[in-house]
Amino acid sequence: MFQGNLSNVTQERNKIMNDIPIINVTGSYAPEVFERLCLEVWSKGARIKTEYGGSSLDVTAMVTIKEPTTNPRLHKNLCVGYKDLEVYKTSILEGIDDYQVEAGVYTYTYSRRLTKFHGKINQIEAMIDKLVEAPFSRRAQAITWDPTLDIQEPSPPCLQRIWCRLTPANDRPENGMVLNMNVSWRSRDLWKAFLVNIYGLTSLMECIAQDLSVKLEIPVVCGRYVEFIDSLHIYEADWNVEEIKKMQSTPWTYRAVKTTDREYVEEIELAKEDIELRKAKAKEFYRNLPVKDQEEVAKETLATELPKKRKPKIE
Repeated sequence: MFQGNLSNVTQERNKIMNDIPIINVTGSYAPEVFERLCLEVWSKGARIKTEYGGSSLDVTAMVTIKEPTTNPRLHKNLCVGYKDLEVYKTSILEGIDDYQVEAGVYTYTYSRRLTKFHGKINQIEAMIDKLVEAPFSRRAQAITWDPTLDIQEPSPPCLQRIWCRLTPANDRPENGMVLNMNVSWRSRDLWKAFLVNIYGLTSLMECIAQDLSVKLEIPVVCGRYVEFIDSLHIYEADWNVEEIKKMQSTPWTYRAVKTTDREYVEEIELAKEDIELRKAKAKEFYRNLPVKDQEEVAKETLATELPKKRKPKIE
């Protein structure tokens, strides 16, 4: 956890500020962009109160990662272990925690909102079908916000929308296609959530590209990944001058992590047991449902199942 006193280095923020600052950060790799964002939010962010108590440094941001699925993809300041990161990715790709919505533990999961919206609409599959029909379409999108539930929800989804479009590789469709992804967020914890979310969603991007490649029968590769973030912030509890100084004085590559690094690969193996346990719990939950509910779940599964999951290539 960051520690430090913001007022020592950001006295200018005590001045009256009418507008939330806007930043635009572009880089080739996720950990590179992460550090640039930290420095931008630290130096330019407005100090704003939060609904959780305390305050945060806040900006509105546009973020571009040119090589979102190329190593290095991770950072040493990741606020979860690599095992937990692998479980999180699997929860997005395979919906291993979706049953907890029906169990009343969660009000939503991203997987359930994206692939079983209102219990029946697979928006990811619909995006893929639309792009197969018309690669240049501007209509291939998926949303998470459900106003019937989220307006009064104390912890509504931060992720709001995913939009995809295909462009010809080198302007020649016969050379294959490039998948471009835009993602919209209403709220984003830069320090604790940004890198985890990026890894999960760019892994989903890889799966979408693979399925498009199969259906179109041409190569489809991942292109740039762009985010629009209404509130990108660092919470007061996470402020630390020393960590910022490291980012200012040394290259980001010192803290970058590849998914081929030994410590990460070892953690993936440890994650497999946790993932299988969650899958078993989901099966047990559905097995214990009343017969009528089991039939409804079966219908939903047939109608909304994601395309065959493929593990993203480790580079």
